Amino acid sequence: MTLRTLVTGLCAILGLLAITVAGNDSRVAGAADAIVELPVSFQVVNTNTSGAACPSDGLPYTVEAHLVGPQSIIYGSAQRAITVYVHGFSSSEPNWSFKLVPGYDLPVEMAKLGHVSLVINRLGYSPSDHPPGFESCIGSAADVVHQIIGQLRSPGARLSDGTRVVFSRVALAGHDTGATVAEVEAYSYKDIDGLFISAFANTGFTQKIAEWSFKAGAVCLQGGQPSDRGAPNYHFFPPVSDQEFSQDEALLREIFPDTDETVFQAIKQAIATGQRQLNPCGDINSVPGAVASDLARLNEITVPVLIFVTDHDFAFSKDGLDRERTFFTGSSDVSSPHLFDTEDTPHTPHFWMWGLTASKAREIESDWLCARGFVSEGVNCSTPGKVSGGGQIDPGTGEPATDPLTGQVLQLATMLIQPGSASASAGGQANFGFVAHYASGDAAPSGNLTYKDQGAGVDLRATSLQMLAISDGACGTNSHARFTGNATVNGSANQSFVVEVDDCAQPGSTDNFRITVSGPNQTYEAEGKLIDGNISIHR
Repeated sequence: MTLRTLVTGLCAILGLLAITVAGNDSRVAGAADAIVELPVSFQVVNTNTSGAACPSDGLPYTVEAHLVGPQSIIYGSAQRAITVYVHGFSSSEPNWSFKLVPGYDLPVEMAKLGHVSLVINRLGYSPSDHPPGFESCIGSAADVVHQIIGQLRSPGARLSDGTRVVFSRVALAGHDTGATVAEVEAYSYKDIDGLFISAFANTGFTQKIAEWSFKAGAVCLQGGQPSDRGAPNYHFFPPVSDQEFSQDEALLREIFPDTDETVFQAIKQAIATGQRQLNPCGDINSVPGAVASDLARLNEITVPVLIFVTDHDFAFSKDGLDRERTFFTGSSDVSSPHLFDTEDTPHTPHFWMWGLTASKAREIESDWLCARGFVSEGVNCSTPGKVSGGGQIDPGTGEPATDPLTGQVLQLATMLIQPGSASASAGGQANFGFVAHYASGDAAPSGNLTYKDQGAGVDLRATSLQMLAISDGACGTNSHARFTGNATVNGSANQSFVVEVDDCAQPGSTDNFRITVSGPNQTYEAEGKLIDGNISIHR
């Protein structure tokens, strides 16, 4: 039995546990299109030309991965888009591909929505090759990801039958220290179209993570231990035995809160049976240097950025996670949604892929990919249905966005409204009216949107709609809708907008309207309960 058949990973910042648990390579069939999980390999060289300096041995190795997506896209002739997923410490590919409990395999679930994923096993993590532990680091991992992205674009990923699959648009996703790798790759090589960061921040590390990192680093300085393939200088994280870890119920509950009990017990059993992986000591020891590089160079990233903010993350403070977006000053499109928007929404843990909000997180990621064109040609992400409404909100009830570290109003860019404010000004009402309709087979949704916030000086008129997604919300089944498009704002064309609405028809509830507008060097946000009017969602 191979390690792949046992794996399901858990990753963490500055090194965290990971485990490998039972799974298989069986193909998954969707209702309309077969979903395939195809093994692929990439020949790479363990060099480090990235902006995060650290040692590497410069030798050739093999990175193992799986290509997951709808069969018609992977074997079709249309232009393709792909999201490359990078795991963090103590884990491998199954950090994303959790197969023990149905519904938590993120690449498969994303494939059902039309997305193609490449889930890699970083060097030093089985089943990929293992360099000596001190000859692998965050910077070299970024270089290797860069090499893989280049191969995806040309000549393409090589399937077992010799087929080459080429991708014209590439989004890069990282979780935990995999997000550090993704950030370093993004500003070092500028070869991606979008960046997705989750469960990682360059500030706000918790005391627990600092203590574990110090202990793991000390063991590594003494030589660590061999990997499961015999390579020297590796170590576990957290730096305790599998037996100690699996028996520490309080610690496990702290790391994996707000998960289904079936998922939690599967994780616990995997740890107890010794299935977490060792980490290259060079990876562990190079994180501080990578963080310093990130803080100096994240402003060089200009592509759209998505950052997931969790609220029950044992590795980071919420302030640190909120603050991460403020470092991406070079991008005019930075989204940092909270996965816990309402009191009725469960909390979201560090391992959000396995948490109670996993389906909501996938919806947000899919919407982000769709709205920014990170989908293969012919894929329409819209949901059949109709959304309409009109009325008034008071957008001035919110507070301007501030830097959690300094408390100062964010100076993210030149705003549509007044400089230094990222939300609507207080003391006025905003009027809106819209209709968005999508039927199966349509090229795109049809409809219109007008929005006017006189107090903030914002007058918006939609020129086109791109996507309509209807989903379950806090107010019940099919009560939430999101539509995106382009608009003219105060006479300035080609501004992007996102509207999210809630149809709360039950007694005692009020419909909700939220709008976000972004364009070159400008942004505007407003949200409020309706003080007049109505919103209607039909699917």
